[in-house]
Amino acid sequence: MAQTRSPTSGATASASRSGEKFRLDDALMRNMYGAHEEASIFFLVMDQQDAAPVGVIRIIRNSPGGAGLLTLNDCREMLGTTEAQFRKHHGVRSLDNVWDIGSVVVRQRYRSADRNLASNLLFRAMHVRAGHEGVVHYIGTVDRDIRRMIQLVGFWGGTICNTGPVSHSGSDDSLFCYGHWATINTNVKRRAQEVPAALRPTVELFARRCIDGEDMDHRLMFEISKAPTGAKT
Repeated sequence: MAQTRSPTSGATASASRSGEKFRLDDALMRNMYGAHEEASIFFLVMDQQDAAPVGVIRIIRNSPGGAGLLTLNDCREMLGTTEAQFRKHHGVRSLDNVWDIGSVVVRQRYRSADRNLASNLLFRAMHVRAGHEGVVHYIGTVDRDIRRMIQLVGFWGGTICNTGPVSHSGSDDSLFCYGHWATINTNVKRRAQEVPAALRPTVELFARRCIDGEDMDHRLMFEISKAPTGAKT
């Protein structure tokens, strides 16, 4: 598991996942994210045996004088929600404390392997790094299928300014979603006690891995000199 700033690896992996479902190729993905490349970082899971990428999360940071946050831009253009409304509604002091989750990708052959290990690694790496950097808020545009998963495990805080569904990037049921970093920790733990018994092992495992870091943190490596406690450099 590594953190990287490589735009090429992120765009290619994102196109791979989106191409499966929404028929978006690499050129379209570059058109979507191109203005945000310099403000993007990537969390990447690798198959060490095959030396192949398994999954990736793209994070878009705020950049003064740059393209802004993609999700906020889209929310404004499609629904008229302003930055001022977003900041007031969610108590956002600075956009520098917001991470925009641009895409989450796991190659199909790895999605259920080792009880969803790849996606759990991605979420743990993102969440622990966000906490280390003082990130307070997550945003992102989430389609129905991925939304089901994050709602199930509690990695969810509702929608931006209580907005409703939109058609976005090939999905006819997407939401502009919001999450508060500290509240997510509580939500995930609570969900593990609320879900039906048949789903409890999955949610409990997500909580142990992604919130507590059980059998996770020794796998993390960050391309930054000062790493979070428990992670290698």
